[in-house]
Amino acid sequence: MMMKLGADALRGFDLSALRFLASVGEPLNPEAVVWGQQAFGQPFHDNWWQTETGGIMIANFASMDVKSGSMGKPLPGIDAAIARREDDGSLTIIDQAMVEGERVLNPYLTSTKINPA
Repeated sequence: MMMKLGADALRGFDLSALRFLASVGEPLNPEAVVWGQQAFGQPFHDNWWQTETGGIMIANFASMDVKSGSMGKPLPGIDAAIARREDDGSLTIIDQAMVEGERVLNPYLTSTKINPA
């Protein structure tokens, strides 16, 4: 929404107190990260959480360089992976880059095969 206003809408405001910018609610596209850098002098940090989790599970930490289009890394104590659903209903963890699957958060991610409870 802010991108629609353009960077000129920020002129005349003292933004020196801004230390960290984050976006929630919708996937953050790479263009928004670049625009944040241009408009505010720092990128927007994306994160992922759902109402069901009650908090952020995956995020770009303030200490991380933001990779446009990436939501970051799992927070400490969070086991996250990408998995594919098998015909028998189990999930197999995908350990290859650039392979689509389902995002899973699970205390049983120590195995490469997860059987539904």
